Amino acid sequence: MRLLFVVNPISGGIAKADIVDKIRTFCLQKIYNADFYFTEGTEQDKFEVNRRIWSNTYDAIVAVGGDGTVNLVGKQLIGKKIPLAIVPVGSGNGLSKDLGLPQDPAEALEIISKYNVQRVDTLSVNDAPVLHLADLGFNALIVSRFHESETLRGTSGYAWHLLREYMTYEAARYTIMVENEASFGLRAFMVTIANGNAFGSNLRINPYGKPNDGLFELCILEEFPKTTGVNILYQLFDDGITDSSYAHVISCSHARIVNVDNADFQIDGETQKHSPDFLDIYIRPESLPILINPAPVLG
Repeated sequence: MRLLFVVNPISGGIAKADIVDKIRTFCLQKIYNADFYFTEGTEQDKFEVNRRIWSNTYDAIVAVGGDGTVNLVGKQLIGKKIPLAIVPVGSGNGLSKDLGLPQDPAEALEIISKYNVQRVDTLSVNDAPVLHLADLGFNALIVSRFHESETLRGTSGYAWHLLREYMTYEAARYTIMVENEASFGLRAFMVTIANGNAFGSNLRINPYGKPNDGLFELCILEEFPKTTGVNILYQLFDDGITDSSYAHVISCSHARIVNVDNADFQIDGETQKHSPDFLDIYIRPESLPILINPAPVLG
């Protein structure tokens, strides 16, 4: 088996030298051929990864990093036969958690040797690929603050920025049209476009999501009194957000969102530099091959 490991050397604030050594040892033991590309955090990364995929014959491309690294690799494999594999070593690791993949790097490597390929859905948002979650509003703002910080990482860093921004955050206006239904407007704390269940911070925004059902969910958290925030946060951690009268989940295969107030926008844990005026969202059924546990976790 020949593998390309795409390694983010700084994801999650974790030094990767030990992990790379474990990967090399694993490949020697399994008699796998291993190539490595270390990302630099520039636009050149996507061109270099794509060049290597097309100029070599690989059995899998392995993302070694967090959600941003998974997105970098995964979007190059949409519509292709080469599967994505994940060694999660980032701050959130949202997609790998939702797919039931091991969070321990050594255990994640063993998934490769089992080579169980399943195809999952992806999303197209204004023609940009989304593997897991995108959203407008408060969470996107926190993701932006998180990436701006050089010291506060992991769940504790996310929580610190959340508490810092919460009291002064104002809900934004959106106009939403689902399928061919009439549009409706509202003020929302955030609107999540979900092909999964939970953020990497373990906040479960979408209890109903399945990664291969041909549908995605719009998870709308309407404007709510600030005093309700603690209860809503508890519901997000406790898988009970749909019990809130402020939360609405809509399953669909196509939707449009007008971002009236140009609220912050993020895709798969990566802040977008320019907040779009509108989002045009489609499902891409079973478009991404991925290596997962042989035990069925999808469906």
